[in-house]
Amino acid sequence: MDGSAYKEATTYSYAEFLGEVTRTANMFYDLGIGPGDVVSFLLPNLPQTHFVLWGGQAAGIVNPINPMLNAEVIKDICEHAKSADISSLKFLLCGAAPLSVQLFESFEQNTGMKVVEGYGQTEGTCGSIVNPTGGLRKIGSIGLRLPYQQAEIFILDEDGCYQRRAQVNEIGTLCISGPNVFPGYLDPSQNLNSYEIT
Repeated sequence: MDGSAYKEATTYSYAEFLGEVTRTANMFYDLGIGPGDVVSFLLPNLPQTHFVLWGGQAAGIVNPINPMLNAEVIKDICEHAKSADISSLKFLLCGAAPLSVQLFESFEQNTGMKVVEGYGQTEGTCGSIVNPTGGLRKIGSIGLRLPYQQAEIFILDEDGCYQRRAQVNEIGTLCISGPNVFPGYLDPSQNLNSYEIT
């Protein structure tokens, strides 16, 4: 596999999709998940999310959690979903908006989980940049780009047109590209302020 692998889309037939769901359900079963057990998850909208959703439902009870909720609410949801033990959870991925230092530290102290901040958007299939789970995590930083992603900071003019690449520590507009970025909106008028820089 190399950097050009993104050029070929990953597709699933219904049979393949059902096979992945079944495989995920079997994994949960092997882990001891039964009809009365809860599988809680925070995942972006990827094929694997659906494997967990439907495979978890086949094995037990699924509890998808909105990652936009605050730390105390997420903890309460996990503890009250017939699954009081969240000790096996190691990380919480946070996106959409930066966490305050107080919330970041409070969540880690109260749950024992590490908070890993990242960046993504719907047009980029939710995830593009994330802090390392095993390295230095900087509160308020979105981290490093994911494999096969490109990310740069550009300076735009008042009309939103590209001027130049930003200098180090210069505030600008974050632009992403890669196999995860969709080709455009169905309504062409929504693509007017979109552009491609080569």
